[in-house]
Amino acid sequence: MKKTKDDLINTYGLNDEQVLVVLDSSKELIVPAGAGSGKTKTLVTKVVNLLTEGKSLDNFLVLTFTKKAANEMKERIKKELIKANLGNMANKIDSSNISTFDAFAYNFVKQNASLIGLDSNIELLDGIFFNQIKKDILDEIFTDIMLNEERNPSLYNFVRTYTDKQSEDSLKGDFLSTYNNLCELGKIKDLKLNTLIDDSNYFDSLMLSEELADISLSFIEENQELVDFYLDYYDYLNGKDIERPVIKKTIIKWKDLNLTKDQESMIKKLINYPKELYKNDVTINDVIVFKKETFNTLKIILDILVIYEEKLNDFKKLTNKYEFNDIANFLNQILNENEGLLKRQKDKFLYVFVDEYQDTSKVQSDFLEMLIKDNEKINVLYVGDIKQSIYKFRNAKPETFKNKLETIKSIPLKANYRSSSSIIDFVNKLFKEILDDKDKYDIDYKDNHYMESRSTKFLGNRFANVYLEELNTSEDKRTSNNQMIEEAFSVGRKIKELLDNKAINSYKEVAILARNKKSFETFKNVFKYLDIPLQIQVDQKLKQTYFLKLMANVLKLSSLIDEENSEKRFYYFSVARSELFGFSDYNLFNSLTKVVDNKLNSKLEIDDLIYEKCLLLNRVIYTKSNYEIIDDMVHIFDMYKKISKTTKVKEKEYQIEYLYNISKTLSDLNITELDFVEYIYNLAYNDDLNLEISILQDSKEDSVKITNIHQSKGLEYETLFVVGLNNEFNSSLVRNFNYNNVVKFNLNLKSSSDIKTLKINDSVKNSKISKTLKDNLKEELRLLYVALTRAEKALYLVLTPKDDYSKLNSFADYLYSNGLYDFISPLNITRYSKSLSNAEYYLKLKEENTYYPLELDKLEEINFEIESQVIESSKASITINELIDDGLKHNLKQGILMHESFEYENINDKFYLNFKNNLFNGKKLSDAKIYHEYEYEYIDKNVSVKGIIDMVALYKDEVHIIDYKLKNNDPVKYRDQLLNYKKYLSKIFELPILMFVYSIVDNKLSEVV
Repeated sequence: MKKTKDDLINTYGLNDEQVLVVLDSSKELIVPAGAGSGKTKTLVTKVVNLLTEGKSLDNFLVLTFTKKAANEMKERIKKELIKANLGNMANKIDSSNISTFDAFAYNFVKQNASLIGLDSNIELLDGIFFNQIKKDILDEIFTDIMLNEERNPSLYNFVRTYTDKQSEDSLKGDFLSTYNNLCELGKIKDLKLNTLIDDSNYFDSLMLSEELADISLSFIEENQELVDFYLDYYDYLNGKDIERPVIKKTIIKWKDLNLTKDQESMIKKLINYPKELYKNDVTINDVIVFKKETFNTLKIILDILVIYEEKLNDFKKLTNKYEFNDIANFLNQILNENEGLLKRQKDKFLYVFVDEYQDTSKVQSDFLEMLIKDNEKINVLYVGDIKQSIYKFRNAKPETFKNKLETIKSIPLKANYRSSSSIIDFVNKLFKEILDDKDKYDIDYKDNHYMESRSTKFLGNRFANVYLEELNTSEDKRTSNNQMIEEAFSVGRKIKELLDNKAINSYKEVAILARNKKSFETFKNVFKYLDIPLQIQVDQKLKQTYFLKLMANVLKLSSLIDEENSEKRFYYFSVARSELFGFSDYNLFNSLTKVVDNKLNSKLEIDDLIYEKCLLLNRVIYTKSNYEIIDDMVHIFDMYKKISKTTKVKEKEYQIEYLYNISKTLSDLNITELDFVEYIYNLAYNDDLNLEISILQDSKEDSVKITNIHQSKGLEYETLFVVGLNNEFNSSLVRNFNYNNVVKFNLNLKSSSDIKTLKINDSVKNSKISKTLKDNLKEELRLLYVALTRAEKALYLVLTPKDDYSKLNSFADYLYSNGLYDFISPLNITRYSKSLSNAEYYLKLKEENTYYPLELDKLEEINFEIESQVIESSKASITINELIDDGLKHNLKQGILMHESFEYENINDKFYLNFKNNLFNGKKLSDAKIYHEYEYEYIDKNVSVKGIIDMVALYKDEVHIIDYKLKNNDPVKYRDQLLNYKKYLSKIFELPILMFVYSIVDNKLSEVV
């Protein structure tokens, strides 16, 4: 029975716009659904309403973006069906076509694989393996090219020219990125090069004019003749049928323009490209030669990609293992080549609902168009929000959403049920200023994007508002890491303040959003120092700890246990020093320096227990399956028990589990025994591989949550801090070549030495980079919208202002330059005039720095030759440059013993008691926090300076450097040494630093000034 509008409102609690969506029966309807507008509720209600009217569940195809969203939708539909006394139908929901697009495509292809000559047992292979396989294929291609120069000199010269510093890694990356982007257009062998090149507007006079106008209209007015000349010159080079323009003077008038340094720098950069072209007498004929050379180089790239595609497809067919992109293409291929099957799908799927439509790819939208074409029975509902399209890296095409919005019926959902009215008012006012140009950003916020807050949860709550935490403005003197530390301290202290003021009741009400994951380690350290529980909510990187590398080293050591191998020493030290055995550096040193017959034995002495375990595993490697190798390794080395007593236990367990999971896949690929060991080792040590697995987070744990903006999409947080807003947008682009839908093929031509060609290349490259960055900016600003609309009650922006916003290259720049202060009450702005971090934090961080030093993995094996001679080294201490006689040796030995007495505060030693009773600038050592043997290292003018300070005494208002000597404490002699210490400590402490030298024997203290 059909429900009326009032029935739907009363039964499901819908608003007027949501009811219109539920009742609409258009062939195609698009619903622009703003943040928190109840789009899932609307979609679920539409499904349930149609089912209660008697429609068959078999006629529904509901596609979501994530597995989590699909499961949530199924549960909500089941719940509503049970309420409507349709329990039997509710039981069928789990087996219905409510799923992600990938899952639907995979099931469909498995059922119909034979129609395009595929095995129905088709499998998906982990992307990590495919990445390695793809690189191996490129290795094979490059090797073949380099070994057969005479067969194809052009390919040989290309690889040689575009290989970066004797490494092919960057070139491989360019090929893989380009191939992935071209795949959406079809098979590489079918693509025509001339359709992949846009050389019609290399020299874009309109873009130059607009960029100059954006910086300064007054500059154009004062330099109109020069600007017109450059614009005409660009038009001439771009092929317009005009004479080559000529100008006598190219001097720029800067006087009285009142430009900032940034503005002047940006103008000079823009003008420099046409200026250099003209100065080098570049003509249209030179441009024609450049285009021809570019075409020939791109043809070589396409030729290599054709070979690559053939080899990759051969591997996939041989192993019957594919990627998700392949499956999506197979789905479309099956339907395109089988008209009867396509018709059956059209007859079957009468109700097609697509969630998060702004995130669909070209392949996915092509599938939908096949179902829609010449089909009047179908009802398609697209739900999404172009302002939340942030997945371009997954081939999302927001322009598809934009085109639908302009061509079919739409019903926008504007009510926001998530955020307080203060937050919605702030977002509306801000983005009305930021997203004000549809041509530039694909969005004009004034056009149906305003939101209306209908959340009643925080009505009357005095803390429901938008706040600004403004850090001190010395960011130009601060590293990005220090900036993160300052932000972490400001957030941590504010959270404690909110708890004290009862603005929040627990830590779990608070979340932190960052642009990316770089700041997470800093927040973890600072929050640990501030004693605030923190939970990092992101996909876990398997290589964040060293344990995967440790397991790889166990396998390598075991495989070589009875062989002479120069690398075995590294594997042994890694295993012996780890939590599996916990050997000290002293033990390991002895294993290298054992004396046999009065001679130093260079052979590595392996501990008996480690040897026995490795020998057991060695036999397993040669006789058992991959899974059994991992299983036996885990049990022989008692890994689960050993890691249970260490930090990051869960992460290490995930890494063990990961090796179990991939062992079977590698067996299927016939990678076994030593090849398996080698593969695992390369996997662990290849930093290009991004090993991640999703980890369920504990929502009940009373801790602050931190995540990145991409992973926050669809989530909401009561009190939200947004950090990292001052970080500059990523402007890095592929060095050699790439392909994107904005500029098509983009090539950095390297093969020419002609100055004119190089100048043209620089200008064209800049133009394409500029266009690509402008397109990327759209997504950056959408990321900002997603971040701010996650907040429910309170939104805190952590920012650092600056003097000049001419160059808009961060979220902070866009916030400040678009009137941020006008949208936040002055009462809600907290400004910090000085640094928030303190010296104790840095010292505590140093004390607790027990992380595995990644630098160890990059060390090369070096043979040290010890000779009987004195070697002088430059360091922050006094160096002895003389032969040592027995008397001096005795004195040095005594000095070492006394130093040890001071280091360990030997209270029974009269020398230490004398020392401790001294007053240092009127202060007692007992009132200070003492740090003995303080090691340090810093870079000064590209030189590494390192040393050890005997003692650092930290008082509330001063820091003392105390250097103790056996006898001589001449302040002049040791002044330079102590100044080095002071130079380092001044980077940490914002306190006065005093320097002292103490003579142990004479009990004499001298201040060094």
